Amino acid sequence: MRPINDTVLVTLMENYQFMFYSGQFDGSACNFYATKRMLDALEWKGKDAYMKTERSVWKVGSAAAGYFKGDVAGFSFLLVSNSGHLVPTDQPENALDMISRFIEKQPFD
Repeated sequence: MRPINDTVLVTLMENYQFMFYSGQFDGSACNFYATKRMLDALEWKGKDAYMKTERSVWKVGSAAAGYFKGDVAGFSFLLVSNSGHLVPTDQPENALDMISRFIEKQPFD
């Protein structure tokens, strides 16, 4: 694993629809807390709007699938409940919903 330059990440986030997601029980270095801290520290043009949003429940059908923050400036950050590092393996139905909403530009609320 190699670090990515902030400039590359900011360029992508400011010019393309972008989503980060983490499994609730991910014990790797790229877990929810590490990703959250990185996003909170990153300077990008949508940061102010992103920081003002509240973390909200994301549901698939009537069941809670996790939480999302964002849905601003083409950016979202999701925490997938009852999942580890391999979200599509651990939560296939919720992963499909997450990817489908992202591709179809549908809100997570």
